[in-house]
Amino acid sequence: FEVAGPFVNGYAVVKKKGKWGLIDREGKFMITNKFDRIERNEFGNFLVWEGDKMGIYNGQNFTFLYARFSALTDLGNGMAIVTLNGKQGISRLDGSTVMYPEYDRITFNPADESFFLYKNQEVFRYF
Repeated sequence: FEVAGPFVNGYAVVKKKGKWGLIDREGKFMITNKFDRIERNEFGNFLVWEGDKMGIYNGQNFTFLYARFSALTDLGNGMAIVTLNGKQGISRLDGSTVMYPEYDRITFNPADESFFLYKNQEVFRYF
């Protein structure tokens, strides 16, 4: 490897042939080395970038959202607020869409895990 980070919880971020990936202690790629950047976040998940597009891998079972979003906020509950073409939506980290990115803004209330969806100056609440 060109660069290898430390093992944290059994995994290490590595760079090979100019691209970043994630390996386990046996050297098996858990996340293929095809990304321009990888960061482990505070929830133990892995944010990935391909050019200016973001995605995320769940750090427990390695399900993922493809790197196709201009922004992504991991909520720490298996879901993320995603931004695509200037609009926001909600997706699960396994790749399934909860709310298609068509909202002007979305906020998350961690107290009851509800969402406030803003669209055309109207507000909707989603549980």
